[in-house]
Amino acid sequence: MASQNRLDPLTAFMTVAQTGGFSAAARRMGVSPPAVSQAVRALEDRLGVPLFVRTTRSVGLTEAGHRLQMRCGPALEELQRALSDVGDLGENPAGFLRLNVPSVAVPLVIAPLLAPFREAYPNIEIEIAVDDGLADIIAERFDAGIRADTLVDKDMVSVKLTPPFKWCIVASPLYAERRGLPQTPEELSDHDCLKWRMQTSGAVYTDWHVIADGKDVRIPTNGTFTVNDPELLHRAARDGMGLAYTLEPSVTRDLEKGRLVPVLQAHWPSEPGLCLYFPQGAQKLAKLRAFIDFARANLMAGANRNGAQRPQ
Repeated sequence: MASQNRLDPLTAFMTVAQTGGFSAAARRMGVSPPAVSQAVRALEDRLGVPLFVRTTRSVGLTEAGHRLQMRCGPALEELQRALSDVGDLGENPAGFLRLNVPSVAVPLVIAPLLAPFREAYPNIEIEIAVDDGLADIIAERFDAGIRADTLVDKDMVSVKLTPPFKWCIVASPLYAERRGLPQTPEELSDHDCLKWRMQTSGAVYTDWHVIADGKDVRIPTNGTFTVNDPELLHRAARDGMGLAYTLEPSVTRDLEKGRLVPVLQAHWPSEPGLCLYFPQGAQKLAKLRAFIDFARANLMAGANRNGAQRPQ
């Protein structure tokens, strides 16, 4: 039932005009006749002209009331359609879904999901912004972001998408034959290490995070090739151009096929996994709920096939 204390005067006026009486308008709106009368009177006082001619037997529009009805009717109908359309976003998976993701998430999450998700939800328009920085998804009007679980602000809702994984160091058999492989993290400085440039900030990542003596340490590296695309990074490593520091799941097939070999495997650090994050309440949008459910179901299925731990 509508609130009698917050009855919109314009809505009350239009309902009276459409039904031809205050009692009929009150029944349609689910309020009392005095509440409707009070709302209309407030509108008349605001405009400074009477909108209805009231008698004990009937209610009719004045000239001012007739003009207001003619002008406001189409506008209110359009407003109702707009409100209905917006309301549908909470019920039906449709609309514009904007996601902010780091480049490392593209092969792990976005690439395997994008085509089947579009096929399952053709009414959702998707925009993927690849961003290696920490974007303010609210200020930049993204529906959600994907980041490592440890990088998500505590006031965000997060949904885990991938099992834990390791950051790994790999090289091609050709590089190993030509240059040999480092046996300790400190020896990395004597090798060609492929450098990574952040796509958003432009900063070059050259300090590689490894585990040494049970501690997290960063080892400065050197190299002559810099890239900001994961596929090109892996191609350069396969071609023997240098050692690559990358996510283990993104090179699993290359390791299995022998196109790449592990380097300093005992020193690879672990990552808790990637998660989808968004502000409180955003999951009420059907488009985002659809993506969450679809991503978790499909990524967990893939993890199970590979014998990996399920996301919690």
